[in-house]
Amino acid sequence: MAASVVQVYCADTSAFIEFKILYPIATFPGLWKRLETLIGWERLVAPHAVLEEIERGDDELVEWSRGHRAMFKQDTEDLVNKVKEILEPFPDLVDESKEVEDADPWVVALAVLEDGRGDLLVMRKCAVITQEHRRMGRSRIPIVCDRQGIECFDWREVFKREGWKFE
Repeated sequence: MAASVVQVYCADTSAFIEFKILYPIATFPGLWKRLETLIGWERLVAPHAVLEEIERGDDELVEWSRGHRAMFKQDTEDLVNKVKEILEPFPDLVDESKEVEDADPWVVALAVLEDGRGDLLVMRKCAVITQEHRRMGRSRIPIVCDRQGIECFDWREVFKREGWKFE
């Protein structure tokens, strides 16, 4: 008997910011509840570095994120090693001029570690949610995900995959 596959999403900071802008909590509370359901099922995750980036703001997203800390995975030795491995061929994935470290390599690394994790009954398939696009120049999350064999898309694809419909 083959294991069933569960779709897991690893979100970048840009994805949460875009979600907040397009779908404010006060206007779309049901949509935010759907995110919370994914979090409860451990199907929406992000590295702790994403929480740190979100906390640089001072809006409703900060408060919401702090209320859902279980989604933000702590750094582990495996995660740190995977970040180093990812940065070797893509050192420009991080902006060295920033005072605070970019979450981007942590997002990809967590997705790689989550992808394929599971047991005989349930296997996790992880994809990255980001608003970044493939562009020339500096390495971006979608380019690094391609190299790692990880799917990468925006919230519209999540809506489709989850079968979320709105009237």
